[in-house]
Amino acid sequence: MRLAARLLATSSLALVLAACGGGGGGGVGGGGPTTPPPGITFTPASGTAPAVRLLPGPGTAGTVLEVQIEADQLSGVYGVAFDLSFPAGLLRFDGSSEGTYLSSGGLQTSLQVVQASPGQLVVGYSRLGNVAGRGGSGELLTLRFTGIGAGTGNLSFSSAHLFNAAGDELSAPAWLGADLQVTL
Repeated sequence: MRLAARLLATSSLALVLAACGGGGGGGVGGGGPTTPPPGITFTPASGTAPAVRLLPGPGTAGTVLEVQIEADQLSGVYGVAFDLSFPAGLLRFDGSSEGTYLSSGGLQTSLQVVQASPGQLVVGYSRLGNVAGRGGSGELLTLRFTGIGAGTGNLSFSSAHLFNAAGDELSAPAWLGADLQVTL
């Protein structure tokens, strides 16, 4: 009988410990894995100028991603045309806005951004009128996205061209994309 009582007591203690998670938790920093907060990690590709590069914009926070498309030491730029691929399962395209690079000095410009298919933007941006192209560095435009899925992916340029005021294509700079990780 004593053996039966002892086995019962030991079994009861084992059940209580199992129900409590085996002990050991409850202190500061204890417990299981933590879930990172929702957000987007944006890593621009590196490369030297002259270049057109993607950089994180000032409105990037949480699951909102602003991508600034920057001109870096270019010369004679009147217009730009390119496709930008992005991971449609991770990001939703929300809109665009002009930067100040082509419109400096109050010049008129025209920006067209069309989502041709999921994950594919077609962009055309140009100065208007009989004016010279622009040199130097600055923000061409900004694209806004929202994170909609968790994972990793990249943003990359294709069919990328720069044009001068005569409509001639300028020598190709580096077109530098970016990698990203979305956590939801």
